[in-house]
Amino acid sequence: MKTPHRRTGSPAAQSPAPARVRPAPARVRPAPARVRPAPALVRAGLALSGLVLGGLALSGLALGGLAVAGAAPASAASSSADRFGDPASVLVLVNRDHPLDPVDYRPERLTPAGGSANLLVPEAAVALAVLLEEAGAAGHALVVESAYRSHERQAVLYEGYVRQYGEAYAARISAPPGTSEHQLGLAADVGLASGECSLSRCFGSTPAGVWVAGNAARHGFIVRYGEGQEEVTGYQYEPWHLRFVGVGAARDMERAGVATLEEYTRLLDGPEGAGPWRSVPETTGWSPRWSAGYLYY
Repeated sequence: MKTPHRRTGSPAAQSPAPARVRPAPARVRPAPARVRPAPALVRAGLALSGLVLGGLALSGLALGGLAVAGAAPASAASSSADRFGDPASVLVLVNRDHPLDPVDYRPERLTPAGGSANLLVPEAAVALAVLLEEAGAAGHALVVESAYRSHERQAVLYEGYVRQYGEAYAARISAPPGTSEHQLGLAADVGLASGECSLSRCFGSTPAGVWVAGNAARHGFIVRYGEGQEEVTGYQYEPWHLRFVGVGAARDMERAGVATLEEYTRLLDGPEGAGPWRSVPETTGWSPRWSAGYLYY
């Protein structure tokens, strides 16, 4: 009887063991439940981090833009050829020493300017229309007498001046083909609607001519061939000839007292190694606002 009793007691003694083992899986099961949310949280965290990083990346682009705007002199110097030599740039310098390249250049887009059949590149046409409207509101009725001219048209005009006045004088009043600002679509000749002083020096002394000279820069224009600047520009005084260079450049020239585009482009280039940071003249205390200017150019 003792042996069977031991058999009966032995299983009874062992039965609690499985009961103690069973809770182990129960204790293990919650672990995945605790782990499961982690990937979701991590993914959400990464997504949010991505947004933040994306924002920083965009900020980096913005900062990069500012860095470009405030480019170091070396970078500025390397872009001079593009800004001053590219006929599509509003700062392109064109004269007998700097002919157009290509010589038969024609702007890609031209549009009527100032309510006339004369054409300019769109940005110059819009700026000129506003200038003429403001001049009218100030009591000065102005019209566009000439604007874009093709290489062929300029050749006909120049040859006519040569036959009429001789080449020496013709070169002082007209540009040989391939060296005219009119071919850029950035230059316009304006005059009184009455026809008084049309394409003449006396236009500069009329109330309208005085108004134009005093307000051109606000609209991105300069009187390209100023009085007393023939040695620099190569041309006689032409108070009617307006050249679009953009508001930034025009206002900078006005503030600095820089009278010609030739001087302004030299200023921005500066001496070797100085880039655009050269001051002009020292007595004015002015220096080029390269960053701000770049936003306009």
